[in-house]
Formats: sequence, structure tokens, C-alpha cells
Amino acid sequence: LTAGLHQVIITDEIGCTDTTTVNISELEGTSSRTEVTECDSYTWNGTTYDSSGIYSYNSASTSNNYTMSFDGVNDYIEIPSANTDLDFYGKNKISIAGWIKIKNLQNQYAIFINTDGSSANQQYAFKIDQGRLYFISGSGEFESNGLNRGSTVLDTAQWYYVALTYDSLAVRMYINGSLEFENYVIDAFPSTSTGSARIGKSFGQNNVYYDGNTDEISVWNKALSQNEIQNYMNCPPTGNEASLGGYWNFEEGIGTTTYDQTSNGNNGTIIGATYNTNVPSQSCQLTANGCDSTAILNLTINNSVS
Repeated sequence: LTAGLHQVIITDEIGCTDTTTVNISELEGTSSRTEVTECDSYTWNGTTYDSSGIYSYNSASTSNNYTMSFDGVNDYIEIPSANTDLDFYGKNKISIAGWIKIKNLQNQYAIFINTDGSSANQQYAFKIDQGRLYFISGSGEFESNGLNRGSTVLDTAQWYYVALTYDSLAVRMYINGSLEFENYVIDAFPSTSTGSARIGKSFGQNNVYYDGNTDEISVWNKALSQNEIQNYMNCPPTGNEASLGGYWNFEEGIGTTTYDQTSNGNNGTIIGATYNTNVPSQSCQLTANGCDSTAILNLTINNSVS
């Protein structure tokens, strides 16, 4: 039913009818719809569904209860990435964003990295280097003007929302929604044959395991705007946004699998890392009329037998 004036015919129990006019107002808010067909079950936004139906997910109604904690010794998350939305060979736009809280300023460790694991060269990596944000790719791609490394040294006792973007013209990095680094450079991501994405594990000399907490890590096939970064800092993605390649909010709380909240199925295996209740402060608010962003899943379970 659309917004506007509509005539409604009411019939009582003895057959008498009456006609009235009602004014339907459309509440503000946004929604997205995803159509999925599966054989047995489907996991969406942390919940597994085994029956066909239409399901909804309201972003403002969610709560952030868990983050992922890494000990800096041997903890990480492994995500198969070859031929997935996390493989950026042939692409010219990327964004990586999420919450971090680091425990030391030593060495270099990855927030999110994609590599074949056979060498020190990464297809792309968003890292911490001596407490500063750092982006690296291949054997020096995107560095014709110098290193892509920020100047701000992060505090070890504070949560930060950090983001990396490349829009085919410039590498940019943000801290809490503010632009911290910008480098105009044109280059391309190298190929990776047996790709694995990792949260918390690096490769190469002077690289160590991530030491601290992460939360709401997202990888995008587009360059997020500064306004989008600020919005997602306060109100996290639902998992159904356009161009979202992978999103891990760590709200499972138990187990050894962290589920990709998109429909792309980039689930991660947790190796050593643990869930933690130390979470960043966020302020996801309803819109003026009480509605917010709602995601709709239209799921078909066909129970096929091969």
C-alpha cells in the first residue's frame, strides 16, 4: 500500500457496508531485500534458517556484545578468498574498515590482509606499523610517491574506528571518521593464486601477530565516502549493503567460526583468538519517525537431494 488517501469499504457481520477514507503516511527509513535459494539451510546475520520464508533484520535493534581478542603470539582468523569478493585482482576500488584497540606499538601487524601465504608480498594489507595506520600491496604497488603510512600514533588504551579507501585515484586512511592520510597514486592490485584473507596475521620481516581487539571488520568493493565511514562508525552495516564483499561482527560469542554477515559466505575459522566483551561505544539512533534501516531476506529452501 502506498502513501496517500485511500478509500476503505467496511462490511459488518450482517452485510451492511460503509465507506471511509484513510490517509496512509509513509514512515522514513530504508530497507534492502536479498533473494536466496539454498538446499538445506542458510546463515544470515548470525542466525541459521532451515525453512523458506521472509525474514527481517533491523540494524538499530542490534547490540554489540562481543569483539575478537588476539594475544599477539599466534592468534588469527583464516578466510578462504581465492575467486571471492575478497580477491581484488583486476579491481581499482577498495575499502577496509573496523574498530581496533591495540595493546602495543611494536613491529608491524595486520588488521586485514589478503595473500597467497607463500611470500612476504600481499595482494593488499591494512596494518598497524609502530602504532600508525599502514597500507601495503605487492612489492611496492601504490608507493610511487612514498609509503602509505599515517602520522598519528594510536593510543594503546583506546578504541578507534579506522578505515582505508582507494578510489582509483588516491589512497586515504581515516581515524574516527577524520581524514588522517591521503596519497594520490594510480596502480593496480597484483594477482594471488591461492588466496587466503586473514585477520590478525602478517607475513614478512618484522611482522608479528595482532595484539589487541578488533570489531565489525568490513571489506568493500568500492571506496567509502567520509560520510559513509562516519555513519558506519556509529551504526554498523547490516550485511546487505551494495558492494559489501565481507563483514564480520563477531557476535556469535562462542565457537570457532565467525560468520560473514553478507550473503557471500566468506566465513572465517578462528585460530586461537577469543571472544571478548570489551566493546567500543556506539550510538545507532532511530530516524525521526521511529523507523531505521531494515534488511529483508526472502529465503527459499528447496530440500534437493543429489
